[in-house]
This record gives sequence, C-alpha cells and structure tokens, in this order.
Amino acid sequence: MQDISEVLERMSACQGEPITMRRGKILTYALEGNNVIVSRDGREHKIHVGQFAKALKLVPAENTTPFHYLYGSSYIYAILDDPRIRMNDW
Repeated sequence: MQDISEVLERMSACQGEPITMRRGKILTYALEGNNVIVSRDGREHKIHVGQFAKALKLVPAENTTPFHYLYGSSYIYAILDDPRIRMNDW
C-alpha cells in the first residue's frame, strides 16, 4: 500500500492536467488544503483527501466497483488510475 503523502505529492505535480475517465470524459483537479477540487463539464466537486487515503487500500482495481462507498468514487478512481499518479506502484 502506498503512503497518502507520496500520492498527494504526485497529485500536486499533476494538478490542472487533464485526466481521461473510464468512459472518456475529461476532468481536471486542484489541491486546496485537505481537499481535491475536481472539475468536469463546468462543475466542481470537493473531495476530502481522506477519501483518497481509503481508496489506496483498494488499489489496484479493474473498475470503480470497489470504490462505490467513497464520495466521488469515479473521480477518485480516474485520478488514482492515471499513469502519472500510479507510477506502476499498483
């Protein structure tokens, strides 16, 4: 299992860059304090980094199903599944 602080460093380095979701939609995100602000289709969603910490216990995953109990599950999956964030660690 990865350390959340290491993953947040990777996320910080990639914030603002487009990420393709599983079904082809594009999102971007920004880190603000203890939150990840996800932007997609002109809407923003605030996801606490604690949700990402919980999700790290579930990677690797082939789809979003294991993440469904988390707020923003499809966004979390897309971000954690991005090769720039994964870096072949899961």
